[in-house]
Amino acid sequence: MTYKFLFNTFKSQKAFTLVEIIMVLVLVSIISVMSIREFSGTLEEAQFEDTLSEMKQIRDAMVGKLDLVSGGSRSNFGFLGDIGRIPTNLEGISALVTKPGALANWSLDSTTRLGSGWNGPYLTGGDSGVDYTTDAWGTAYVYDATASPPTIISRGADTAAGGTGYDQDITITLPDEKRVGDLHGFISNASIPFDNDAEVDLNYVSGGAVTTSLVTLTVGDNGHFEFTSVPYGKVSVIIYENSKAAPVATVGPILVTMDKPNVLVPSEQTDINP
Repeated sequence: MTYKFLFNTFKSQKAFTLVEIIMVLVLVSIISVMSIREFSGTLEEAQFEDTLSEMKQIRDAMVGKLDLVSGGSRSNFGFLGDIGRIPTNLEGISALVTKPGALANWSLDSTTRLGSGWNGPYLTGGDSGVDYTTDAWGTAYVYDATASPPTIISRGADTAAGGTGYDQDITITLPDEKRVGDLHGFISNASIPFDNDAEVDLNYVSGGAVTTSLVTLTVGDNGHFEFTSVPYGKVSVIIYENSKAAPVATVGPILVTMDKPNVLVPSEQTDINP
């Protein structure tokens, strides 16, 4: 009786048909493909975000961080503030980590009260194996300092120009308003508009060294002076009543922060007879 019961129980169990097995396999395959696609999409999203974040770090290293302020003025101008320009195409992004041989080390000019020269690294983490020249997909950034405006480009997940979604190019630009501006000032004499000849020196950093530009004012200028396309960073102004060679009075150096397209030297600092 016992054997007969076991035999009947075994006979009553229904086996999987071939169709059912195939359906199960198809379902498992679909789930696997969906899981792979989901994982792939998550990975590409992370790579996209990592690349964009790194490109912003590169931009800040080149032109400085807008939100770093000290004493009411920007205090960080990156490579641009120390060299007076962004890296050339030949120097590339590597110039933010390692000093190019042609650039001098940072030093202070006591006459103009300006510092100039390479004072990096402007990107941290390079010594720990971080490669700032390639994106999260391992493709080299396309950096062009001669473009208008200069650009930093990642080719995206497909490593090719164009594309959509995570394959699209990621582009960060460095427009003029983030790099250069115009400097204005008005000379006065005991708070009265200036009505004499004068010469004004602008000292600024260019090519990693302090450079001087001179403008000459006549009576008709009413003391107004202007310098255009001045690199962002610290600059200093020296005013000579009459002429630099034979000054009647000298004012300066006046330290000014270039941090926007138009900067006005405070009038209380340009009075030759306060």
